[in-house]
Amino acid sequence: MLLAVVNLLLSFTEGITLWLCIYLFMKHNRQEIFRRRFWYALGFSAAGIGFYALTFWMNRIGAVWIPVIFYFCAVPLLGRSLFHKRSWSLIFDVIFSVLLFFGMEIGIFFMNLLFAFYRGRNLLLIVDLILALKIMLSLVITAVSIRLIGRLQEGRLKGKQTAGMFLLPVFSVVFVVSMLRMNMVYGQLYSNALLLINLILLVLVNCYFIFLFRYMFQSNQLEQELERFQAQNEVQYRYYTELERKYQESRKILHDMKNHLQAIESLYREDNASGRGDRYVKDLYHMVNILGEKYYSSDRMLNIICNDKLSAAGRMGIRVTAQIGDVDFSDLKDMDVTTIFANLLDNAIEAAQGTEGAFLDIKMQNVHQFRVISIVNAMEPGRKKPGHSGIGLENVRRTLEKYHGTIRQETVDGEYRVSVLLPEKEEKEE
Repeated sequence: MLLAVVNLLLSFTEGITLWLCIYLFMKHNRQEIFRRRFWYALGFSAAGIGFYALTFWMNRIGAVWIPVIFYFCAVPLLGRSLFHKRSWSLIFDVIFSVLLFFGMEIGIFFMNLLFAFYRGRNLLLIVDLILALKIMLSLVITAVSIRLIGRLQEGRLKGKQTAGMFLLPVFSVVFVVSMLRMNMVYGQLYSNALLLINLILLVLVNCYFIFLFRYMFQSNQLEQELERFQAQNEVQYRYYTELERKYQESRKILHDMKNHLQAIESLYREDNASGRGDRYVKDLYHMVNILGEKYYSSDRMLNIICNDKLSAAGRMGIRVTAQIGDVDFSDLKDMDVTTIFANLLDNAIEAAQGTEGAFLDIKMQNVHQFRVISIVNAMEPGRKKPGHSGIGLENVRRTLEKYHGTIRQETVDGEYRVSVLLPEKEEKEE
């Protein structure tokens, strides 16, 4: 009686686990569509009930492929309607569903094998053990797949490379299932030793393949970190070079300051010379102001970037307006700050340059537990958006995803607007 109850619970758990694993993978596979929880519960419940209802009825009439067709149609349908807009994400959903399905098939084979070997024994116990094995196998496959897709989202691999990472395990699983099916016929005539040798070799090949991809992961990561480090160094080099130039200029001005003050005093002493004195003072103020370093943010790296990029925009004739409140970016790494703000400002300057009435407005503030960054710039009507697409913006998007941030772009009446939402820094409990 106890084994029967356990069998019923495990059967129910197996059904839930299959569709739960698919849900978890889709959620981690660059989710772009967000709906109410009700729709996710409804969609996956309908898919699960439909799949197992078809499995029950079709097995009775021998049409075992109908549930399989339903399964491979339901997965991309759920992915497209509830999670993804990109075709690559849907392809990964299908690849994962194939890997998961055939992983379950391996469990079914061992179930049949043990049935044949332990014929007349306590088969219900064997079924319970196999169901538990299938559940564990599904969870392991899902965990490994989520880790791989996470590597892709971190930018360590390109889409084609990640797809290639999936292909060998998928091929291996299909190959194993095929061998196991054939062994059910030929295993009774010949020894199972050859099958065991093939399985061991296939596992070794997959382990070596994973080792090679892990090496590639590390190489790609180091290469990208080096590129970001070089970009950060270039910004800092220009910034400190400009500081050095201003320092040298300030020394010259301070050296002549006594003469300037004496000249101003003489001008104001002369009759009807106050106008000349005022102009002299304004010129002196202007000369001193151009040496001043503007304060934009308490974040050192962001302040460096804003001084470098916005001063460059001003020299290009772009009207710059910056309103940066007391926004804390201390949870972001310096390289991530560089990736986000240097790319966004470069793109805005590139689009605004040469346009009539060129301007660039940047605003940062805290709104309802979010850090809101708004960048609005002029853009020539009908002009293709240079710099607002491609590698730079994709790097911004990937970096924001690390901190659960989002980015939105829109064009309105000759203006290009970029809005970034970044959750506020979480306070660590002491």
